[in-house]
Amino acid sequence: MKVWKMAALAVAATLCLPLTGLAVPAVDWDLVNPSGEIERYPVVPADRITGLDGMTIGLRRNSKHNSDTLLDHLAELLARDFPTATILKFYGPNAVVDLAYQSLNMDQSQFVAETLKANGVDILFAAQGD
Repeated sequence: MKVWKMAALAVAATLCLPLTGLAVPAVDWDLVNPSGEIERYPVVPADRITGLDGMTIGLRRNSKHNSDTLLDHLAELLARDFPTATILKFYGPNAVVDLAYQSLNMDQSQFVAETLKANGVDILFAAQGD
């Protein structure tokens, strides 16, 4: 039995030896990014908000179930804790502008951003439900 194991080990070792005399041609590779050139540019982050007093606070939902319930409760808390803040709802029957949908493309996203800016929103709280 010992001889059998030693023979198997010798065969395995022989198979692991590098093969000599085989020439492998050198290969040059050009790596290509299939998405094309990536344009990079510096991005300056928005100024950080230090408080909510006197701010115009926007509330937006994406029409998912219960997101309005969450935002309605948040609106109550914000009104209680920051009485000088203006709270604008962008959903529901009393919406400034109804933005309660998912932005599915750049045009919709641009419209949302322009609408929020036009209404003087300083900070936006958005909610998703489910």
